[in-house]
Amino acid sequence: MQSLQNSQTPASFIDTIRLSLRHPIGHKKYWILVEGETDQKLYQKLIDGDKTQVKAVSPSGIANLRSILKTLLAESTESLQPIKHVLGIRDADFLHLDGQQESQANLFITDFHDAEMMMIACDETFKSWVSEYLSEELDNFQQLRQQFLHALIFLSGLRWLNHREDLTLNFNKFYDESCSNSNRQECIDKLVKRSPNRKREVSVEEIDKLVAEVTDYYNLCNGHDMEEVMADFVPKTRNKGITSERVGESLRLAYHKHNFATTQLYQSLIK
Repeated sequence: MQSLQNSQTPASFIDTIRLSLRHPIGHKKYWILVEGETDQKLYQKLIDGDKTQVKAVSPSGIANLRSILKTLLAESTESLQPIKHVLGIRDADFLHLDGQQESQANLFITDFHDAEMMMIACDETFKSWVSEYLSEELDNFQQLRQQFLHALIFLSGLRWLNHREDLTLNFNKFYDESCSNSNRQECIDKLVKRSPNRKREVSVEEIDKLVAEVTDYYNLCNGHDMEEVMADFVPKTRNKGITSERVGESLRLAYHKHNFATTQLYQSLIK
């Protein structure tokens, strides 16, 4: 069933914020707009208080987040609060890797590729997840995390090239164990098959060259892909296996305010 939030139009979502800012109680509230529902679940536990409201934009996604925030900030009627009361948080995606900045005012970016990678990069959080599902690997949790990251280098390179050149490759729900570095051509073939509108062909050699000098895997790799790898690694005989969604839930539960307080994102929001 489609959620109420996803059934909203951008215009009706903006009206919701407007009404709050004009309300006798809501006019003192700070709105933190985020990309999607899992982001809302994470940030509303990290940024709480009776004067703060974290809300995922509707429809979800970066494009709508930027557009909605731009619209709200452009309004300066006396009935609305100053623009500082509306902020946004987005996933960095490949901005850090490409040496780029977010140009939209009041829109802040994650320290790493996305919120999921921000949690996975936190030793305390990742170790907590390993303790829950792979306790025999606890003493080697850092090496295990590196193993997961290395498994995604090639697929992440494909995503990066697609982002850079807007190749319209179809990555929607695209992940299986064949996407590892050892099956690079198979990975491309599967992606090509589901991308009839792609702008051009890509090669294994091209992707290998693109990622050859990259060592910042927390900004290269997509957090949802990492959650898939982590779920696949848990033996199916244990807990009857787990889903990537379950991995995401576990990470959010294990990531706390004191972890968030160490990030550049937190410092930027405070300023």
